Amino acid sequence: MAAPGQAAAPKPVSSAGSADTNGINGHGRGTNGHANGDGEKIITINGNHVLTLQQKHVVLEHTAQEAYEEGSGVCGLSLGTADPSKSIKVNCLVTPTIPNCLTRQKTMSLPKSGDHPPAALPPIDIKPLLKRLWPVPLNGPQVTADEIAEAISHFFTARVSQAQAASLLISLHFTNLDRRADVMAKSAYVMRQAAAAVDLPSLDRVVKAKGLAEGGYGGGLCDIVGTGGDAYNTFNISTTASILASALLAVSKHGNKASTSKSGSADLVAHMQPRAPVITDVSPATLEKVYAATNYAFLFAPVFHPGMRFHGNKASTSKSGSADLVAHMQPRAPVITDVSPATLEKVYAATNYAFLFAPVFHPGMRFVAPIRKELPWRTIFNLLGPLANPVEDALEARVIGVARKELGPVFAEALTIAGSRKAMIICGDEELDEVSCAGPTLIWRLREGPDGVVRTDHFTVEPADFGLPTHQLDEVSPGKEPAENAEILRRILSGEVADDDPIMEFVLLNTAALFVVSGICEADSSSMGPGDDGNVITERGPGGERWKEGVRRARWAVKSGAAWKQWSAFVDVTNGFA
Repeated sequence: MAAPGQAAAPKPVSSAGSADTNGINGHGRGTNGHANGDGEKIITINGNHVLTLQQKHVVLEHTAQEAYEEGSGVCGLSLGTADPSKSIKVNCLVTPTIPNCLTRQKTMSLPKSGDHPPAALPPIDIKPLLKRLWPVPLNGPQVTADEIAEAISHFFTARVSQAQAASLLISLHFTNLDRRADVMAKSAYVMRQAAAAVDLPSLDRVVKAKGLAEGGYGGGLCDIVGTGGDAYNTFNISTTASILASALLAVSKHGNKASTSKSGSADLVAHMQPRAPVITDVSPATLEKVYAATNYAFLFAPVFHPGMRFHGNKASTSKSGSADLVAHMQPRAPVITDVSPATLEKVYAATNYAFLFAPVFHPGMRFVAPIRKELPWRTIFNLLGPLANPVEDALEARVIGVARKELGPVFAEALTIAGSRKAMIICGDEELDEVSCAGPTLIWRLREGPDGVVRTDHFTVEPADFGLPTHQLDEVSPGKEPAENAEILRRILSGEVADDDPIMEFVLLNTAALFVVSGICEADSSSMGPGDDGNVITERGPGGERWKEGVRRARWAVKSGAAWKQWSAFVDVTNGFA
């Protein structure tokens, strides 16, 4: 009998034959999984061993409501239109200690705050692991990355007590194991496995159909993200850069609310208010530009009078004339909570940009958040975010900013283990998780050679390599609240910020970095659209890259209105799901 307030335990129905591997293999880029004769699941990526899971395959019978209560964050279940009173069968891999789901639906219901942990899954005791971590033996901690990742995998279903989970996070922090590449790569892997499942092959087809491929860019998804924690409290550079880059790239911006600053990427995006149209600026002099950008124009009578074309004016006999209506259109922010595995393809069908709000795609993190909040130290999860993009296996290129120089080679190795072929790790010389506008930036560049081997090149760039001047960080560290930063973002996207504004040039540096790593700057011709003079800057700088061409393309994204167009389409499509 279930304890008070808990759902009944699921009833085993039948044993299954060989384990179906559809849900755990991942998608693309050489990810693989196979079961050996001992019932182990061996996970490899590009030939590198990632994780070993002990498991057996069973079928559990639940009511739909029990499945939701017991399986959220584990089996990727969604109630959808299911009748909560009817029984459904769920294929899962289970053992007394290591459960893992194979058959995952394409969507997952976002659990409500306060949901109980899965009642049918017994708690996991990790005291033996903790004892081997602390006190630290003379020859160092005698634990493997597999063991650490296995323990962390149970955080997402609340099977490890908060006390033991906190103890593990603290131990990893003070032994520096949370900054070891294999630990980071394998922990990020189990975090992604616990995430809401995205149909990546189908999504990839939608994205590639957009026809964005150019130069060395294959038209796939790109991301730019930072670890945070650099203490400089700069403007939201990577988020703004991600929107500018969507003028030419398909961008999958994975982000969350602030944890170490006033304004996180999700805070900024949620506060972004598009403008009402400025109908008084539509005139004979601007009309061609208006129609070059859109199929619609509102001709305000006082501007065009006495023209006899279809136009509008303010009310004279009614409360609201056509001009009153247009001028009072209420701006909308995007509804980022409606971007989910179920809607992602529709988003990319409408725009090049998507913001993947972490709580939607990583519902199991709701069990971890209270623990992190109680600890005075940064934990491994501060580092895993950039490695846990829900569309990881569909990412073609990315930029990751780190706030400590020693993390650069660690992230480069972790990405190599995970199978990344095209990436750039950046760290400002002052330990800033962006390309610095104040001086040198350290770069670790992952690239695939002609022999198919991914190698890391290490070099340094400066603003002058991009054709830009330097700016002190206090010029770009407004420390503002989300609404204020959102207004700065709006002004940048709408072209209201001067070309030589320090924040604008800071954004251009980082947008250029994403353009460079994507490969699009390798194109020897250019036809981006209206406003593009086609003059490709072929000059190469550090690392053999076309940094100035990246800036040229970033400036075009703003001046042409192309970035604003993609952002507006993102706002429109996310407001249409309700």
